[in-house]
Amino acid sequence: MKRIYAALVFLAGVLLCLRSAGSTLAPPPTGPTFSSQEWAAQAPPIGGTHAYRMRLTQMVKEKRVDVLQAHFEARIALYARGELTDSTIDRMFEMTGATELAQAGVFDAWVDAYPQSFIGPLARAYFDMHRAWTARGTKLARETQTNEFAEMDRWLPLVRRDVLLALHREPRCALCYAMLIRLSMPLGLRKEALAWFSQGLAVDANSLEIPYAYFYSLDPRWGGSLDQQDALISKLRLTGKTRAATNLQAGALAEQARRCCNTEPFDGTRRLMLAQASLQVADSYSARVSKGIALVNLKRWQESIDVLTDAIHAYGADAYVYENRALAYA
Repeated sequence: MKRIYAALVFLAGVLLCLRSAGSTLAPPPTGPTFSSQEWAAQAPPIGGTHAYRMRLTQMVKEKRVDVLQAHFEARIALYARGELTDSTIDRMFEMTGATELAQAGVFDAWVDAYPQSFIGPLARAYFDMHRAWTARGTKLARETQTNEFAEMDRWLPLVRRDVLLALHREPRCALCYAMLIRLSMPLGLRKEALAWFSQGLAVDANSLEIPYAYFYSLDPRWGGSLDQQDALISKLRLTGKTRAATNLQAGALAEQARRCCNTEPFDGTRRLMLAQASLQVADSYSARVSKGIALVNLKRWQESIDVLTDAIHAYGADAYVYENRALAYA
């Protein structure tokens, strides 16, 4: 009976959440299909939103590579003028690539339709990276089956092929170097990652994604250490890359907040402290979510609802965030 009662309470919380949040939880209507110029001219909020993700997904489903190409060209031009970060462009590619696996032909058509552009090959690389991690799953390595690793390994060479093709078409492609560094982790290419890090920053010193990728390749899970990560932040500061160093420091604190309390008993106070320290350095989705969940644990219900709602509106969110907000409503 206790389990049934708890389930009913949770369901009631979800329904209350949905009723209170209104349209914010529902996927936005797709509306009319925009022309290439009309859609490319729209500027999504930094970090992406659920509505923007839906628009990108819809364009892939409709096989509108002309619309996608024009939109990416417009946004990359803003990055070239210093009006956007490459982190924003990276998130665009991620949202476009994280689509249904049956859409592979769309990315092939994109590459063929623009034989001089690096955008199509790079988009296909993100799609194949999504396929690789979908095949492997998100379990710990010791919990992952041999056949799951083998399935992942099918797609990683295709990712590298397309990234190198994109880099051949655009030698100053910062995201290409960042993607190569991400490939170094599952492939164990530690020396190559260092070379790609140095080469990438040499061609695009303004990139944030290159140091991000290399920073996480130094995570203990991939054979690195926290000392190496701290040394990288110090090196970036000494070489004048203050913005990248600041964001990496914020990311490190947010990661500590995410991991520190995964064991029982859950220490909401410590997670809240780390999340707030991260947010004082720089805003991030991870830190916002960690702060919201810590507030749920501390039974500071309205504060947690406000923080998680802000994270949803600013960045979009996965089901985990909605579940915790529903618990706060309940």
